[in-house]
Parts: sequence; C-alpha cells; structure tokens
Amino acid sequence: MKKYFLFVIDLVIALYSILSALVIVSMPINKFEWMLEDPLLADEKLTFCTLPVDDGGTPFISILYILPLLVAGLIIFAKKRQIHPTLWIAFGLSIIWFLRFVLLYPSCP
Repeated sequence: MKKYFLFVIDLVIALYSILSALVIVSMPINKFEWMLEDPLLADEKLTFCTLPVDDGGTPFISILYILPLLVAGLIIFAKKRQIHPTLWIAFGLSIIWFLRFVLLYPSCP
C-alpha cells in the first residue's frame, strides 16, 4: 500500500512540474504582447520596446508555481536529510524562470 501511495505522490509531482514548466514558458513577458499580433494594430508598427509599460506582475505570478515544489522538497530534505528529486525539479524550474524572465528579457534603449 505504501508503494502505491508513493507512486501516486511521485506522479502528482511529475505532472505538476510539467504543468508548471508549460505555464512558465507560455506566460507573456509583457501583458500587452497580444498587441504585436493584433491585425487592427498592424499599421502601428509596434515592437516589444514600443508596447505600453507593464506593471511586472507576470514574473511574480509565474514564480508562485515553483514554490509548492520548493517547499515540498525542503520539507522532505528536513525529514530525511537527503536531497529529494523535488528539489532538483524546483531548481530546474527556477532556471527556466530565470532564462525566460531575466536573461532573455529584451533590452530596450
């Protein structure tokens, strides 16, 4: 019975990490990015740098998807004194987040 419970927990962690990665990658950097593909605004010649200023809430919201995995990994680490794969998954998602919202962020003059 314990094996099945652990299997279900591991499956939930794996599915949640895949969902988190998809959400982080699919979230827009600027909430006004939809304006770049809008056919009605094609005459405006908009670029990422000419979009209206965003309040910057997207990176904060997307990091909230990493926190449950990080907390679960830290709790397991505190109990077993072994690094659980959940911590590595949270670290990997943090790298994806950093690449998406910090390192590859377009710099505008």
